[in-house]
Amino acid sequence: MKTFSLTFYKLCMVIVAITLIFQDCSPFEGGGSSGLSYPTYKGFSQPVGIAIDALGNLWVTDNIKPGIVIQAPGSSAVPQYANRVGAYPMGLAIDASGNVWVANSADNSVSEIFYAPGIINPTIATYPVGNYPHGIAIDASGHVWVANTGDLNISELSPTGTTIGTYPINGPPSHIAIDASENIWVSTSNNIIKLSSQGMTICTYSAGGYAIAIDASGNVWVTMSNGVTELNPQCIAIGKYPAGNAGIAIDASGNIWVADSFGDTVTELSPAGVIKDTYYRVGDFLRGIAIDNEGNVWVANSADGILTKIPFVAKGPQYFPCSHFTDTSCPQFQGGGNF
Repeated sequence: MKTFSLTFYKLCMVIVAITLIFQDCSPFEGGGSSGLSYPTYKGFSQPVGIAIDALGNLWVTDNIKPGIVIQAPGSSAVPQYANRVGAYPMGLAIDASGNVWVANSADNSVSEIFYAPGIINPTIATYPVGNYPHGIAIDASGHVWVANTGDLNISELSPTGTTIGTYPINGPPSHIAIDASENIWVSTSNNIIKLSSQGMTICTYSAGGYAIAIDASGNVWVTMSNGVTELNPQCIAIGKYPAGNAGIAIDASGNIWVADSFGDTVTELSPAGVIKDTYYRVGDFLRGIAIDNEGNVWVANSADGILTKIPFVAKGPQYFPCSHFTDTSCPQFQGGGNF
């Protein structure tokens, strides 16, 4: 009996161990439309904005860590350093020289990080703008445009940070984007407004919006509370799609990627607005979204303090090999949790 009991016990332990191996082999929390999971990167408190520079560096604004912008290589997402900018940073943009501009919403300023490869603590300059700056964009001339939500206006700064214009907006502006003709598109809680480079209103779409992206044809894609609206250059709606309500980005093939902060999903639309795929359980309260040079999609999940990477493959979502909980091919050994 003792021998049988011991043998039975060992058999049970083997079954338990096998079960644990398969459980531990599950990739990160989150899954795609096919039940797949994605790498997640920790070490943030409340990530909001994401931008990727020409070198593939990933820049992230974090609201909770006071005045922190974290820069990391897009390939591994391991932070190289944290830069202290202004308080409660929101939007960020990168100029042609690789310098990073950040809107500091709590102290009414914009910071410029003079980045260069190999410099651990780059110089940071700060310039005053309007009240509660939120979105930020840079035109082809290097001028910096800032949406001042609290002042109902936008600021135009020279490449050296000097304010050269302030333009009133009908409604509190939040996000801002610039098209190929250097027209300025601004979203407010009331309207989507197109301005000339001199700050004159060209046309208005009478519905409030959030994040803005502009495709190669000059059409403007705006996230709203009930999905995405596509506008032509004349501010006329030419399409409405049931996608997300937060960040939006367009990849090299013209596909539109939209984050949904309440459904915790990312939806991929074709250039014609057809839903190609929906990625579920990406994170908690999705905000910013960006696409790197390799086609990987990065999402800031502000409620759980992580970034999610949806890896690019030529056909369909990425499958992650995972044969054993000590196998370094498993996603948990590819940068997740290393922040």
